Amino acid sequence: MTAVAEIETKSAERRWGAMARVSADASGNFLFSTVPTGPQVLLIDGPSALYPGSLPVQTTIQPGIANVLPYPVFLHEVGQNYVPIAQGGQTIVAPPDIPGFSMLIPAGTTITGWDGQPNVKVSVVPVPNDRLPIPQLPANVPAKQVYMFNFGKPGGGYPSRPIPIIMPGKKKVGEEKGVRNHFPHE
Repeated sequence: MTAVAEIETKSAERRWGAMARVSADASGNFLFSTVPTGPQVLLIDGPSALYPGSLPVQTTIQPGIANVLPYPVFLHEVGQNYVPIAQGGQTIVAPPDIPGFSMLIPAGTTITGWDGQPNVKVSVVPVPNDRLPIPQLPANVPAKQVYMFNFGKPGGGYPSRPIPIIMPGKKKVGEEKGVRNHFPHE
């Protein structure tokens, strides 16, 4: 097997406990010879300067069968235009390469990472709708553009309060006012 990606698993019961590490072949197949069964978090790692973190995938491992991930996993280049998150202050994220996009992190808002620590920086990049690094959007949620947020470490983040985001949009004649957003998070 040629290593093209590194996959780690951490037991859900001991989230930051024991790990097993394997490599995937060019088709993305990998095999754990011994791994705990039941709910697990796989950390899919495409180690490079442009993808410094790991992507967490929640799945349930069943013994004695070939387990398939719940959705295809696509690793994208993460934005290198990190904006420091002002701890206790307001932060505005407005990447110059995404005209019309802005995210306002209100003063006092904490975005907690999977490691239980506050995220201290954030970047955002547009990604193709059909190659999301997370579960695909439901069929009844049409999307013209999808954005990936990165905090410079594995996993995403859970905000302590809602974070307003303004996205570029084009309205068509007869299109209803307002925009529906879908924010799945692992």
